[in-house]
Amino acid sequence: MKDKAVIAGGSGLIGKALTRYLKSEGYRVIVLTRNIPKEKSGDIEYIIWDYREPGEWLKSIEGSEAVINLAGKNLASGRWTSGTKTAIRESRVNLTQNLVKYFDMLDDKPSYFISASAVGYYGNAPNPVDENSPRGKGFLAELTEDWEKSALAAEQSGIKTACLRFGAVLSMEGGALPRIVGPVKYFAGAIPGSGKQYFPWIHIDDAVRMIHFLMQKKSTGIFNAVSPNIITIEELIKTAGEILKRPVIFRIPEFPIRALLGEASEIILKGAAVKPERIISEGYDFKFRKIRQALDDLLK
Repeated sequence: MKDKAVIAGGSGLIGKALTRYLKSEGYRVIVLTRNIPKEKSGDIEYIIWDYREPGEWLKSIEGSEAVINLAGKNLASGRWTSGTKTAIRESRVNLTQNLVKYFDMLDDKPSYFISASAVGYYGNAPNPVDENSPRGKGFLAELTEDWEKSALAAEQSGIKTACLRFGAVLSMEGGALPRIVGPVKYFAGAIPGSGKQYFPWIHIDDAVRMIHFLMQKKSTGIFNAVSPNIITIEELIKTAGEILKRPVIFRIPEFPIRALLGEASEIILKGAAVKPERIISEGYDFKFRKIRQALDDLLK
């Protein structure tokens, strides 16, 4: 069967939206999950899996058109203690390594493998970067490099593979945007740090449409899953304020953010001007190219 899509991490922000989208496109969608949701859709198949062990769940992957790996512990869940870092690495690198290893156990392997990645690969780049730019420095950059190597190893099994380096996925159903917009609505919006740090972003609709686009083309390699509209975090928050008709007059110095979050503060205080060169060259047409357009859609 070549109309079957299997999603690991289907209960997350992108996974939920992708499941709905692929169902609307006529796919049979199977979600690999640790816990079957209480309020599940009747036409979505949920299968309990444990990436640490090959089990009955592997049969669900057999003969699929695509396996989409979106699994991973939330990076913005607090300070990065040594234990948190280990859990983050386990949920990305180790999980992906095992999943790819299990592909070789299948008689009818998936036609295509897409694995999530992150723009954290570029670190705090001072100049605009694209898919050919070198890796940056720091925990996220090193983690992302290992994560992608784990995924791209699937090509050794003859499976076409792509990695999508996601920026912040904008949706009011989760992720960063509700946490940013909440204070703005109550006249408490504030710019973190200098506000000049770049904020790579993508609208949730483009995130799922891009995955489907690559599934159809079976394109391989690294793709930056970000809008071509490069902005700073100050532009994001002030644009939200304009749309909501709320002034944004406060600033939060870097020090208390670093004191509260430690190394994890780099998610807020650092960024890179990331360009989606490869996906554009493949012919993908963004639905939401400008931040004003995206926020108008999400906030109104």
